[in-house]
Formats: sequence, structure tokens, C-alpha cells
Amino acid sequence: MPGLPLQDGSNTALTPEVFQRWKEARETGLRRAREAAAAQRQLDLDAGKVAPTGKELFERNPELFADY
Repeated sequence: MPGLPLQDGSNTALTPEVFQRWKEARETGLRRAREAAAAQRQLDLDAGKVAPTGKELFERNPELFADY
């Protein structure tokens, strides 16, 4: 199987193991980024720096949206 060029110009064989390692590392990085963004959003909400979305308001207090 021919190698695929990498960004640094070298070649490597794309094996299922290499792909799996890359995929796991990518998913871990994305998950950490989402968690960090969610934590920062919560800090900003608590500090009053940003306004909550309608979804966030509903999740916190669904009674605000009760039809009378």
C-alpha cells in the first residue's frame, strides 16, 4: 500500500491502527474544547457578561414559559 504524503512531506502507510489513534485523539481534543467552551459560557452567564438564550432560560426554569 503506498504511503500518503503528510504535511511535513514524509510518507506513511494509513493503517486501521494509525487511523484509530488519529480519530481517538481528534475526538478527545474536540470533546475537551466543547467542555471548556461550555464551562466558559456558564461562567459568563453567572457573571452576567452574556444574556442567556431562550433554550438556556427554559432549561433553567421551564415555568417561565407556561401558558396561562
